[in-house]
Order: sequence, then structure tokens, then C-alpha cells
Amino acid sequence: MSHNKLDRIKIFAGKLYHAKKKSFSDDSARMRKEGPRILANSIPKAGTHLMESALNLIPGIVFSGDRTLMDWEGSDLAILKKISRLKRGQFANAHLPASDAYLRVVEEHDIRVLMTIRDPRDVIVSHAKYVNEIDKTHRSHHIMAALPDDDARLMAVICGVDGFIAPVDELWRRYQAWFEHPSALVIKFEDMVGAKGGGSSEAQLETVQRVVAHLGLDLSEEIIRDVSDNIFNPKAPTFRKGVTGNWKKHFKEEHIQAFMDRTGDLLSRLGYE
Repeated sequence: MSHNKLDRIKIFAGKLYHAKKKSFSDDSARMRKEGPRILANSIPKAGTHLMESALNLIPGIVFSGDRTLMDWEGSDLAILKKISRLKRGQFANAHLPASDAYLRVVEEHDIRVLMTIRDPRDVIVSHAKYVNEIDKTHRSHHIMAALPDDDARLMAVICGVDGFIAPVDELWRRYQAWFEHPSALVIKFEDMVGAKGGGSSEAQLETVQRVVAHLGLDLSEEIIRDVSDNIFNPKAPTFRKGVTGNWKKHFKEEHIQAFMDRTGDLLSRLGYE
């Protein structure tokens, strides 16, 4: 399913309606007094919909109403203000690099960061497919659509396109400092996707428990299990495939070599090798 500008407006309006409706609950009233402020950050196409789905399933936690916070330079004043204004019980979605400014603002405002990552090779496949086939409003869609085939599109995402797509090594380097930051909990897509997406139900449940603990929430085992059982949502607007190891069906030898030349020991550092 492809999205034009009107489709994306409708999708966002649906999120706002859901958040407004949820905000009237007793759980939300309690969270406004004592709940965490949450930044749901992620590498683009690393499974943003999974974390958003999980947070929406937690009683009392409400979407902030801000569009996904995106930046490359790491010092956007408008974004810094939005992060600092997060209220208790709210979460904002983001694709933000680990700049000094963003690291500092989450520390100063006691914001819990949920940093979602995914096998970089699956991120590449998802990004290429998403920009070419689904989000036709994306700033690099015209570039991807003009390439001759999917092999060329994968290579473009690996090696980058000046001014439009960051090379894979540069992309991950910009996010690196989040992985060691005390405010951030690193969550692997593969652990959160569950059996429906090619993972395991046990890892999924354990991951939800880690998320709940990081947020400082006191939830019953029944609620935690309910969240875990319902995270995987193929109806999410940015959902494309949502499975693990899909890169093996798309990468050819030249993609593997180009990826390794660019990233070195990235896979082993992230625990994917």
C-alpha cells in the first residue's frame, strides 16, 4: 500500500484521535501525575511501529501529538523544545542522532529513552522498499524510483546518495552514543517482534518487561502479557513486512561486500553476527 500526502494526514489524525480518547481514562490521569516522560527513538525503519504499538497498549501512556521528531544535525531548537515540553505519561516518536544537545536535554528533563535498533541489513531492505513503494512523499522517493531495479536501490541505501541518503556507516555512527547512555534502553526489533514476526514469544515478553522496568511502571503480569501478545500489528501505517532476516532474500554478493566494506565490525558490536 502506498501513501500520498492525504493518506499521511489521515494516519496522523487517527493517532491524535486515539490519544485524545485515551487521555480521558483514569489511568491517564494517574500517569499525568507520576508517569514517565518517554522518547521512543529509533533508527529509521528499525521497527518504529512496534514500540509505538507497545506504548499505546500500556494503560495511561499517551501519544504526545507531535509528528515524528527527525533531525540529522542534532541541534534543532524546535525539536529540543518539544522534547523538553514532554509531559508525564506522554511519549514522542523520534529518529534523532545522539548529539550532545539531545543527550543533554533528556538528562535535564528526566526523559526515559527507548532506543529501538534492528539488524542493519534488514533496515537497508526495509528503507529501500518503503521509500520506493510506500511513502511516495518521501524526499528521496524520486531518486529511488528512478533507479533501474531493486539491486540498485539497495546499493544506494548502503553507499548513500549525497544530500538525500546517508551511507549506512554514517547513519549508525550518528546514533552510537545512545547505545551507552544511561537514559536509554536499547531494544532489538528481533526481540520485540515475537513469534508472529519470526522471533520468539519468550523474548518478546521479556523485552516488554524490560521496557516496563525502564519506564519505572508497576504493571500486573496480566497487563504485561496482554501488551506482549498484541504488539505485532500488520495494520500499522508504516508496516511493510515486519519479519527478521529478510535481507537474506534480497542481498547479493555485491551488496554483502559493499556492506562489509562500509561497516567493518558493526554487526558484531550490535550483536548481530
